[in-house]
Amino acid sequence: MQDIDHYIDFVDHDRFSMPEGVARVTAGSGGEAYLIDCNGKTALYDCGMAYCHDELLKNIRLKLIEWGYDKLDYALLSHTHYDHIGALPYVIKAYPKIKVIAAPKADKVFLSEGAKKTMKRLGEAARDDYGSEYQKSQEILVSPLRIDISASDMQDISIGEKTIRVIFTPGHTDCSVSYLILPDGIMFLSESTGVIRGPEYLTTAILKDYNQSIESAHKCKKIGAKTLIPSHFGTLPEYYNDRYYDLFLETAEKEKETIVSLYNKGASFDELLECYKDMNWTVARSKVQPYEAFLENANYIIRHLVEKFGYKKENQFDKDK
Repeated sequence: MQDIDHYIDFVDHDRFSMPEGVARVTAGSGGEAYLIDCNGKTALYDCGMAYCHDELLKNIRLKLIEWGYDKLDYALLSHTHYDHIGALPYVIKAYPKIKVIAAPKADKVFLSEGAKKTMKRLGEAARDDYGSEYQKSQEILVSPLRIDISASDMQDISIGEKTIRVIFTPGHTDCSVSYLILPDGIMFLSESTGVIRGPEYLTTAILKDYNQSIESAHKCKKIGAKTLIPSHFGTLPEYYNDRYYDLFLETAEKEKETIVSLYNKGASFDELLECYKDMNWTVARSKVQPYEAFLENANYIIRHLVEKFGYKKENQFDKDK
């Protein structure tokens, strides 16, 4: 396991410095949440993990009061993973009239009992790893979950005096969405374009489709938003915007070539997993992502890469059983 800082800030930029009208209301470790002032209405982008929902709701309430609001109007979901929507049931309970926006495929996930069991299991793992003694005694809820506005790609939704453009960016998941806030030019990026850890350090998160993730990166880069807020990181300095996308593309290609080359040479799944861990698992990462969740993601990433790009007809993973 590597021992490096999981997030390295830019020398001349504070990643937690937000543009006007955006406030970081994140609670706990492992998930981010941002409140958006839409001039007359409010929106929450993602809500982080379930175990720290009480702190999240406090942060939201205090910021709403500061901004002169008494309610939360919308929730914008990047996708349906536990570290992004874990606290959604608690947000819905606190603000029952909130309208939840997501991709159509998110609704199918929320209706899946299997998906809810996974959310609960990983939410409990995060609670047990990062929660306070009080939080560790609390049950992890996975209901209510709902989608009120099933958006289409490039759909513009008016919220207050702002326009929220919904941009489908699949690859990490089928339901991954990025959001462009207009006229401000602020883009909240989904995890399909990677998780940046520092100026020259990024990890991919391609669980579903490599080619779609590459297409999503090109799509977002072409939009040319002024302010980028990548998943799990915070803001980027404007001068770094193009480099962010290029770094993702370089890292994705390197990861693909490394894993597929080893597979084609006969490496077992366990050997590929060790290689992937050497590239991506760090002491610092264990402070923001439970090892169980890391292994689950690694399994999807490795198997997807070898099934899509490996040239061997037989699956040598079967030999590991």
